[in-house]
Amino acid sequence: MKSLSLIKISLLASVLLSSGYSVTAEAAKGSPAAAASVKSAPTFEPIIAHELSLNISYLLTLNAIDKDAKKIQSPEEAATLYASTEAAIKALGTEDHKAAPKPIYKDVLSLIQFYMGRVPNKDNTAKIKTLGDSLEKSASNFAALTKNTVQQAQALYYVQIGKYIKSDGTDGISDLIPLKDKLKDNKDMVNAIDLMVGYSLASSPSSQAQGLQTMARVNNDVSIFGRLATKLSEAVIEFGLDADGQSVGAIKSTAESKLSYCVQLARAMPAGLQHIVMNSAAYVWVKANPNDDKRSPAFMKDGFPAVVPVDFMRERDALIELRASNYQAASALYKKIASAYQPGPAQSAVDGRIWELDVLQFQKSGSMIDLEASFTALRAKYLPQGKKGFYAMVGDSYRKVLDSNLDAGLSPQGAPAQKTMAIQFATKYLATEQDRTIAYPLKAKLALLYRSQKMFREAVETYLDIAKDQPLKNYVMAIESQSQLASWANIPDFTSKTKDKIPERQKLLSIYETVGSINKNTDWGVISHVGLLNRALGNTKAAEQLWTKTLATNPAHKYANEAAGLMLTEYNTAARHDELIELVHLVVSKKVTPTLKAAPINYKPWLADSLFKAGNAELTKNNLPKAVKYLEEFTIVFPTEPRFASAGHSLALGYKGMNKLVQALNMSKSIAEKFPKYPLRSKLLLQAGEWSAATQPTWEFAFYFYTKYLTDFKTEANIPTIRTTLAELYFKRKLYGWSSRL
Repeated sequence: MKSLSLIKISLLASVLLSSGYSVTAEAAKGSPAAAASVKSAPTFEPIIAHELSLNISYLLTLNAIDKDAKKIQSPEEAATLYASTEAAIKALGTEDHKAAPKPIYKDVLSLIQFYMGRVPNKDNTAKIKTLGDSLEKSASNFAALTKNTVQQAQALYYVQIGKYIKSDGTDGISDLIPLKDKLKDNKDMVNAIDLMVGYSLASSPSSQAQGLQTMARVNNDVSIFGRLATKLSEAVIEFGLDADGQSVGAIKSTAESKLSYCVQLARAMPAGLQHIVMNSAAYVWVKANPNDDKRSPAFMKDGFPAVVPVDFMRERDALIELRASNYQAASALYKKIASAYQPGPAQSAVDGRIWELDVLQFQKSGSMIDLEASFTALRAKYLPQGKKGFYAMVGDSYRKVLDSNLDAGLSPQGAPAQKTMAIQFATKYLATEQDRTIAYPLKAKLALLYRSQKMFREAVETYLDIAKDQPLKNYVMAIESQSQLASWANIPDFTSKTKDKIPERQKLLSIYETVGSINKNTDWGVISHVGLLNRALGNTKAAEQLWTKTLATNPAHKYANEAAGLMLTEYNTAARHDELIELVHLVVSKKVTPTLKAAPINYKPWLADSLFKAGNAELTKNNLPKAVKYLEEFTIVFPTEPRFASAGHSLALGYKGMNKLVQALNMSKSIAEKFPKYPLRSKLLLQAGEWSAATQPTWEFAFYFYTKYLTDFKTEANIPTIRTTLAELYFKRKLYGWSSRL
């Protein structure tokens, strides 16, 4: 069939982020009205222009030649083989007919495989078309000359593959069908023919079902390219598209899974093959979802660095985010695009956009403009002469002005415009000052001004910067401001469960962790915040590990009690028995009093429950040492617990499994004697009797268990059998009187 029609899409993303202006649809389109309102904002050229297309015919071709094409290792090797092969093609017809014909077409197959697997460009596309013609000619020539009927049939197969390549998948298929009988011993070629025929049938609504059935029948016996072609064909249909990408039906619920399957297979492929698959997948998804405001699924955008169709999908989503004013999300997508490119025009285009946007955020107007411009010009002029003399003097003078402006801004009487001007020009200057000693006094005052203006984000960044010079003091100030952004209490709150302000809390966590490392994690106030922030960010395990480690080394603190209480409560609620048991052991050994809201908690019932359930669970998994350990502790610590008999029974089973027969029998006897109403007592007596009867040294136990059973369970159906078993034991022990009585 013909290659499906292309979508030619050029994306133009104009992002105007500048104080005092808002981005409108008019501005994004570059309307005269918008241009007038943002005269100072730069304009942006389109970043990505790309054509999406359905490349199933490429995949079918790669599948068809997979077995006979040899892998070419390098572009140099390909270029050499291409030149020699083209020369050989030109010489066709001049061969010595007495000599065996050469299968030149096999070299052509290798070249087709190589260039189809490369990232598409005009040169590669042209070569593939030329090679399709070369394949048809060379294979036809070989078929005419060879006397081997098998080789002749295979060559005729590749004649049609050449036609298929030349025609972009429209010719050659019908002529392949008659070759199936001659190729019946070549399963790979027959399956490839069926796959191509199936795809051709599936492309027509009237034979769609038959085509898919044909493809599915051979799907497990073809190459990865064939499987990809099958899944992409299914995706086209399940997304409700016809052969030209037009919507003709509803989208099925399983449609995206077909694309996801293809995408996952493509991840391990070379870049060129990734391009083929992702170009097709993107084509299908975009055609099926023409709404510009629908975001593409994550699997279409994750990974695949520098694969153009994937970058196309990223930028498509970036535009959606921009239209929704989600600038952070859009920026992240642009940065992901840029990160994959090597230095060059493409990378510069994306990075340049990001950089220009960042610069616009610092362009403020005010009364200091002229002075600042003059200072910049002078500084640039004298820089070649060294950072002394006039350069140093003008710097000192300008810093005094900035310092005075900051003092005025910190004054309660300072006007809003004064504060804004002070921040703007101090920030611009400090961005260029590399001498940290010179910059520190200005940065410290600038941070104070940020705080007074409730510009907590900027305050945090400044405090973190100057903390490199004076750590603890400035980290404390950074925490104070970041806590405002994160809506985080200064006093650890072990009852809070809010999970908002995620980015802000991540940053606050990082600062607390830094302070903790300086203090060598000895301050429970800091440790509590680190743990609680981790929990708020969904990393509960990290909080538990930190608190448990600190409880072991520094248990004497009210926050230690709260941390222990919170963990025990959650372990019990979540049935995390192992962790609860270990934590109780630690709490007891360190004399910690677990609390909730400062009230002590009774964790003993929780410990009993965990020991009992974990012990039985480990017994079920045949982890006998651990099961015995837990059940022993249960029987020792909780002798009056209602489940004691059941625990003892399980413990006896554990002892028996570990070949500790005497302990198993003693425990069984104890349970049998102390718990006459234990529901499984009869089973316990029979089990213990069987165990003890197996070896002579424990026959005395057997006498006890069987006698007890006969006494307490006289109406059971197995009484005669037990009576006989016991009599035989007595007889073996030469206790003939006892044996005769039974």
